[in-house]
Amino acid sequence: MIFRPKDFQKKTIPKYYSDYFERLNHFDFEGAIKLLEKIFQDERNQNKKGKPTDFLNEKKEYKSLSVRFQEMLDGFHFSEPLSKKVDLVLKHLEESFNPENLRIHRFKPFNGFLFKMSDDGFSSAVLNSIHFDPETREVSNVFGLNHEIIFEKDSYPSGEDVEETEENSSELYDFIYDMEEGKYSIYYQEEKIEGKDLHVHTKLLLFAKMIREIVDKLLLDERFARFPKVFPFYVLVNSEECYSYTQELFFLEILPSIELQSLRDNPNFTLYETSSKIENSISAKEEFLFYLKFLDQQDSREFQTLLRIVDSNPEFQSILEELALDSLNYNFEDEEDEEDEEDEEDEEDEEDEEDEEDEEDEEDEEDEEDEEDEEDEEDEEDEEDEEDEEDEEDEEDEEDEEDEEDEEDEEDEEDEEDEEDEEDEEDELARVRDFEPHLFSSFFWKLAQFNPKSHLENARSFQNKVFFRSPPPLVDSYKIAIPNINNFSYVLFDSYLSIPEEYKSEFYNSFEETLNQMKSLAHPGFKILAMEIEARFKSNQLDSEENSIYLDPPEEFIDVIIDLIHCMPKKFPWFGEAWDFIFEDRLLSLGKKAKRAVPAVIEVMERYNYEDSTRNLATILYNIGCDDIPSLVHELHKENEFYMEEFYDQWSKQAPAVRWAYFLDRFENFPEDFARSEIWEDLLYDSEPGFLVYYENIEKSVNRNRIFYAFLKALKNDPQDVPFRFALFYAEKLRNKAKKNRENFFQIISEMTEILKLLNVYEKLNSKQKVYLECGIVAKSIEAFLLEKADALDIFNKTLSKNHLLVFLKVNYIEKKKGSSGVWKN
Repeated sequence: MIFRPKDFQKKTIPKYYSDYFERLNHFDFEGAIKLLEKIFQDERNQNKKGKPTDFLNEKKEYKSLSVRFQEMLDGFHFSEPLSKKVDLVLKHLEESFNPENLRIHRFKPFNGFLFKMSDDGFSSAVLNSIHFDPETREVSNVFGLNHEIIFEKDSYPSGEDVEETEENSSELYDFIYDMEEGKYSIYYQEEKIEGKDLHVHTKLLLFAKMIREIVDKLLLDERFARFPKVFPFYVLVNSEECYSYTQELFFLEILPSIELQSLRDNPNFTLYETSSKIENSISAKEEFLFYLKFLDQQDSREFQTLLRIVDSNPEFQSILEELALDSLNYNFEDEEDEEDEEDEEDEEDEEDEEDEEDEEDEEDEEDEEDEEDEEDEEDEEDEEDEEDEEDEEDEEDEEDEEDEEDEEDEEDEEDEEDEEDEEDEEDELARVRDFEPHLFSSFFWKLAQFNPKSHLENARSFQNKVFFRSPPPLVDSYKIAIPNINNFSYVLFDSYLSIPEEYKSEFYNSFEETLNQMKSLAHPGFKILAMEIEARFKSNQLDSEENSIYLDPPEEFIDVIIDLIHCMPKKFPWFGEAWDFIFEDRLLSLGKKAKRAVPAVIEVMERYNYEDSTRNLATILYNIGCDDIPSLVHELHKENEFYMEEFYDQWSKQAPAVRWAYFLDRFENFPEDFARSEIWEDLLYDSEPGFLVYYENIEKSVNRNRIFYAFLKALKNDPQDVPFRFALFYAEKLRNKAKKNRENFFQIISEMTEILKLLNVYEKLNSKQKVYLECGIVAKSIEAFLLEKADALDIFNKTLSKNHLLVFLKVNYIEKKKGSSGVWKN
């Protein structure tokens, strides 16, 4: 039977899907396979979409769509014996057989298997043990079966050896990928079908065959027959894990539901009869405790049942009221202190136990010695008389002891049962004790709507207790405080939302009073949350995911955000709820509207100076509009260029571009200023990306030469740090530029040389830069020689006299101009 898609028989559904699911609806799996065969064998569908260059990649024989489909069918197999899969199912079921799961089974009995298909790769399926409600078609997990049972390797085509198996699997995977990527145009009648859906439908039929074999084998197994279950028993499959599937997700039966009587010929029928009986004697308290767990699932049917149970029983209402009052108390502590206290208590307990054991041993030894002495004396005095009396007394004592033992056993059994009941009850209540007040508030309001006469006043009373609840004490200012403040705010706001509309106005003043109190508290987290809640009321967007305050935040809100950043601890606390509360949830949402927070964020970044925090905070700074990139970010990107790669390049050029515009305007109006080093110190953007922006803009500027030679003048007058480093950067860029520009090679090198000459005066060049300087000087002589300049000889004489190449060029030049006799004269 098909549970989803519900409308597969309608004409609005593509004909293929309608025909396919129609067959599955009647468990006609053979008919469904024939339908697929017809599609895969259709002549129109055989070839892949091609490209002119495909012949370059054709290394193997081409196989048609129908051949590949048949290979998929033939390759599907049990990669391990069927008995092993069955044992795996039973093993996981039996491991989950415990009192808690048995208790759940009494209320939501185990009555089915759900196979959850995945379409990843070759496809697989996970098997869950479930309770299936055929009326609502809801599925709940029971017992502990939640394990992969059909593996990808079940789809691997086998070969004669490992190498052939791998080759076949690779080919089939390529085929599956091609189908899913739409490289085949596949039609049914006149409709085009998605290849990825055909793959899922094919695997569904193959899985169904394997599932039926697994279930048939299970039904014959005595271990499964003994395991608690009820009938009818359902075998289901769904496609919730098929993320590539394009149509409505399917949910259907693989087999008709299995009735108990259908197993009458099964050799284990008697065991099935016994194991399918559920104890009906469920006390009202047990029922209440079971449904109490659904207090936080207020849209569930179980929650509605809980309302009815509590409404009809004052005792249960009292228990809930007590739990609700407990939820108003704060039970959190500093986890580290708590662990230390526990360790100290454990050590003290161990020492006390050892001392007690030593004392008991000493007392026992003394008692034994005293008893032995007394017995020896009595034996010596009255041996004969005692023998007769002892015989009589022994008989009487034995009878008395037997009676006492019987009574004690009965009492012990009763005590044990009572203790077990108390433990079970406490276990059931333990989870509910962790529920927050807003869940109880919501429950009481729904109970009041269910029966206003009996429960309305209690709902009102508890709602006021929530509103006037004291804020959480601040254990610290960040790691523990912020999550607790956030939770306090959430409870407050959600409890207000749970008030029925007809009563909301009655409580608004109390709610507003609490918000005002939050804004006056010391920790900025309270004020931020109070302002956010107020903004929701002003915009009438109480349950919207977006908050209007982030669209147009008041300055006060940004101030409080900055105060919150100042709550960060001295050392990097690692990421977590408190970190997200500040940075991910608020600063990122504010974007450039939070630009005033940039200095506070940079201060945190520099204080932590830790790679992971720097990467994270760099993203925050970029998004909130930080202009000047911190040096830590530049250093981190230099270490790994993939860090922040999606925004670093753009970000690193933003601020330099703005500064360059000011630089250019100043140069156009006051060019004479640029002969001074301090002007360059003020106007350059001090970062490697900034230097690059300036270099590129100078080189392409119409004022290029004017700016460049003004810079050379500035370098003559004891250049300050930033222009000195920019000059080295510029020289290196010119050197690289010369390599790629043969026509202007000597001109570019001469400019590089001029820069290095000026810097060399201050003896700050490293060895490599000094080599570049020498090469630049040599290049000038080489240029003069090649161009046969009139002043070439003067240039030779002014350059490096010990350079052998220049000596050779000088001699060669003189020979050309004056002959060999001229060489001796010079």
